[in-house]
Amino acid sequence: MATKASGSKKYLQLLLFQVALLGPVFCGNVLVWPTEGSHWLNVKIVIQELIHRGHSVTVLVSNASLFIKPRAEAPEKFEVYNVPFKKDTVENMITDVVALWLNNRPTTLTFWQFYKELGKLSKSWHQMNRVMCNAVLTNRELMAHLEGSSYDLLLSDPVTLCGDLLALKLAIPFIYSLRFSPASTVERHCGKIPAPPSYTPAALSELTDCMSFSERIKNIVSYHLQDYVFQSYWGEWDTYYSKVLGQAMAGKEVAVLWLLAVLGWGSGGKVLVWPADNSHWLNMKYILQELVVRGHEVTVLLPSCLLILDPTQPSPFQFEVVEVPITKTEMATLLEEAFYFWLYEERVIPVWESFYKVAQVMHKLENVTRIISDEVLKNEALMERLRASTFDVLLADPLAPSGELFAEKLGIPFVYTIRFSIGNTIERLCGTLPAPPSFVPATVSCLTDRMSFLERLKNIFTYTVLDIVYHYLFWGSWDQYYSDVLARSDRSCAWTAEMMGSRFPWLLWAYACCWSAGFCGKVVVWPTDASHWINVKVLLEELVLRGHEVTVLVPSSNLLINYQDTSSPFTFEVLQVPFTQKTLDTVMEDFLNFWMNEIPNVFPWEIMWKMKEDLEVFTNMSKQTCDTLVMNPQLIAKLQQAKFDVLIADPLSIGGELVAEILAIPFVYSFRFSAGNVAERLCGGLPSPPSYVPASTVELTDRMSFGERLQNFLFYFYMDLFFLKFWQDELDGYYSNVLGRPTTLCETMGKAEIWLIRTYWDFEFPRPFLPNFEFVGGLHCQPAKPLPKVSRLCPAIGWIAQQNKNCFSP
Repeated sequence: MATKASGSKKYLQLLLFQVALLGPVFCGNVLVWPTEGSHWLNVKIVIQELIHRGHSVTVLVSNASLFIKPRAEAPEKFEVYNVPFKKDTVENMITDVVALWLNNRPTTLTFWQFYKELGKLSKSWHQMNRVMCNAVLTNRELMAHLEGSSYDLLLSDPVTLCGDLLALKLAIPFIYSLRFSPASTVERHCGKIPAPPSYTPAALSELTDCMSFSERIKNIVSYHLQDYVFQSYWGEWDTYYSKVLGQAMAGKEVAVLWLLAVLGWGSGGKVLVWPADNSHWLNMKYILQELVVRGHEVTVLLPSCLLILDPTQPSPFQFEVVEVPITKTEMATLLEEAFYFWLYEERVIPVWESFYKVAQVMHKLENVTRIISDEVLKNEALMERLRASTFDVLLADPLAPSGELFAEKLGIPFVYTIRFSIGNTIERLCGTLPAPPSFVPATVSCLTDRMSFLERLKNIFTYTVLDIVYHYLFWGSWDQYYSDVLARSDRSCAWTAEMMGSRFPWLLWAYACCWSAGFCGKVVVWPTDASHWINVKVLLEELVLRGHEVTVLVPSSNLLINYQDTSSPFTFEVLQVPFTQKTLDTVMEDFLNFWMNEIPNVFPWEIMWKMKEDLEVFTNMSKQTCDTLVMNPQLIAKLQQAKFDVLIADPLSIGGELVAEILAIPFVYSFRFSAGNVAERLCGGLPSPPSYVPASTVELTDRMSFGERLQNFLFYFYMDLFFLKFWQDELDGYYSNVLGRPTTLCETMGKAEIWLIRTYWDFEFPRPFLPNFEFVGGLHCQPAKPLPKVSRLCPAIGWIAQQNKNCFSP
């Protein structure tokens, strides 16, 4: 009896210990916004698994639901709301969709009729969907009941809209569950999943990833048709969402644009490696060998005390050896001591002695690592050499501190490669990896996911002890070191978690500035004169209308930018340039006169030579304008203190990207096109196969004869030669001198976060596009002004203008 009492008391103490150290793990309360048909059958399996794991699930269902039938004996709960239509309306809708798809599959001759009927059904479905949404959101009693139920999460299917809207109204997170949407329109436009049409087959197109040329064209058409359906019918929800939420909002606004921060352009890059010793290096080595095989250049930053790496042996990698005041013998002795303790002593000595020994070993390892880090960070010559090498990414092992610190100092992104940390401490505390101790066993704990009660307590205790070790014995002591090096008050773990999560949060801001933003920012503009200013002005006025602060860097001599206009919504920072207004007017008049009047009467080589001379004149003026800023430290300091969030520039006017680099802010391009698309192709990485993508300004279409293809190819070739010889060669040196490091014009321009193209995608010929090229033609559509009646034709012309006064919505 005494034994039982003693055992019960022990269990009670353990339970109280768990509650005192960690919060208990409760099951969640899940709300479901379902979709009819097979979508419900699929999500039902997820619901059953949630219930099996102890979660409470409530399904929000209309009284006209066809497949979702509320039952008292069902394990899930049901919240039924009333809608003004019957079940036969839903049944007829589903029958019509299935019949259209099975009996009227689109062919070359019937696809237009098919999509016309599909558009009608989509419109009817969205009307019914909106009625369902109103039935919930306008029901104050139901909404109050849902808010009072304290749901933790909403599970939704994006095919039936309003789940995300309901989650926002209830202030809870939401998750989507779906197989796919036609041509992945929802995933691409809202989730920003990359899907280049040149090699990613559209969903439901019945194509594979091995497409012929005609199949690629078919695939591009499939994407565009589905995009049209999406924009035409789903786009109507933008106004509805804005009205419900009480703020301007669009579906694209919540897209996941962090993708732009990590996408490469397919060419070989330069990789810097911060290695860990022993088995960590052996595992990392396979990754590096594969990178070399794929054409990347790998450089290993190697402390001289590491044991397993020998830079004198033949290797596919380059080595940058860092001499440190620690010998390999000292390093081997330290590791031998650590391994001997881990393999032999830890099992036989008391727990308190084991912790003391662990603290000693970790303290020694920390001192060694800190000495190595100091030798790198305090070696100015080495850091300058690494910066000049312009690495694209740093690869590190998170168990060897300072890799992320070097990446920050070099201004490059970094990637971790790791098997695990003990107890997943780094993954959990810095990478925010979910690991509920009630069912996720800690690594090296020898437990499984099927734990008894005592094993769960042991697992919780393991997590707690390892977290204490992490914070107080080893990793936590790096907080001040990281803060000192970065001159910030951040903690190392918090900083690491920030960088391991959303790598470039300003990307989302840069995109939101051009669409519907939920917060205001500060925008600096490097404009191009003449018609370019007229076009970008529309964009800037929209930004001001949405609450952003816009500052324009304007040269004192210009054509159309009136910086003395006190009624302007912009703030102007005037750059005093060395050329006069008369000189600029004369140069522009000569250029326009030649372009509009003389070109038809001269030979092609004369045109090219004249273009070269004009380009030299405009480039010199642009450099003089740029010099007035980059050579003015007071102005640069003033702009840095203004803490701008983004810079908007036109790639046809040099200097904008240079200013953004100096101010260390992201930048966005806005323009229509460059001649032959040279800037987009050579600097933006835009694919443009000359066999079927006509160059801009060459006046060809995508249906070219052999002679026209040859003409197109030669035009690309000459424009590339013109760009590289007469523009890039000169500006590469200029950019390198200003930035104080070797660089190129295209390297700097290629850092643009978004290229805003001032036209519609449907005005373009079929061609591949990158995810950071966005069409914004709709921003530049203005109602037509009435024409004066000066002849008999004017009434007719005025009627035509009235009928077409508004541009197509994007």
